[in-house]
Amino acid sequence: MKQLNQLLNLSQANPDGFTFDLDTGQPVTTGYAVAVQETQGNHGFKGLFKSWEYAKKHGLVLGGRYDSVKELYYFDAVMVVKNAKTANILARNNKQIAYFDLDTQTEIRTYICLMKYKYQNRS
Repeated sequence: MKQLNQLLNLSQANPDGFTFDLDTGQPVTTGYAVAVQETQGNHGFKGLFKSWEYAKKHGLVLGGRYDSVKELYYFDAVMVVKNAKTANILARNNKQIAYFDLDTQTEIRTYICLMKYKYQNRS
């Protein structure tokens, strides 16, 4: 429960998002973060708990981000990998529209997102 409270505080202090290693208790600052499909859409304390539980069980880290459009803070179990090609494949396999470059603090959109945008904006 202590770690869940720590993560809630971390989310409030970092509305733009965070990536946190549950084993070391430290932020993850390098690599590419890819959310897993199984925890997609988890928000609020219940979502935090579900994603935390999944991440602990599967040896993953936890990520969070605020969606200003929906006004919800989302939590995901996250894989962190070292190269962009692997991240892109994992993101597509997990039906993610983007993954995150922790080194440059940049969101990278996937092919899924680009195709979705292309077909939604056809005349």
